[in-house]
Amino acid sequence: MNISDFIVELLKKGNSVELPGFGTLKAQEEQAHMDRKSGTFYPARKTVALDNSNAGGCNIIEQIAAHECVDEHVAKMLWENYVDALQDKMDRVGSHTFEGLGTLKRNGAGFAFDEVKGLDLNAEQHQSAPIEHVNIYTPKEDNDPFAAFDEPEPVAAPEPEPVAEVV
Repeated sequence: MNISDFIVELLKKGNSVELPGFGTLKAQEEQAHMDRKSGTFYPARKTVALDNSNAGGCNIIEQIAAHECVDEHVAKMLWENYVDALQDKMDRVGSHTFEGLGTLKRNGAGFAFDEVKGLDLNAEQHQSAPIEHVNIYTPKEDNDPFAAFDEPEPVAAPEPEPVAEVV
């Protein structure tokens, strides 16, 4: 059993995971955007952030119980042991890496989370790599790039001039 895998699984589903005493890991959506300076397009992705409050709920206990085929009381004890071991490691080392997710580390009196570079919890669902060297069309105010494809407006034929009558 690897409880860190359960944490990642819950985050992929969009849930948050409360780490008592540390904060709450929350999945968050990052919108697609274009960095015009570098010419790189970044697709939408799901990342992880640490909220220093403890408001993540207890879905991790249900997750452990379901995957390990144990009742919730046993799952709760397993979770508490995991959190105690995490606290011990943070006291001794000052950081813990969640494989494929990022690193929880001390930040003064609190904690911070540094995600793995390029993390996308939805990577299995779509192409998530940034696209570099994208050429972007920047329109000029007085220049219509499609003007060459426009058909000229029909010009009305001039009316014949009246002919003077000879009397």
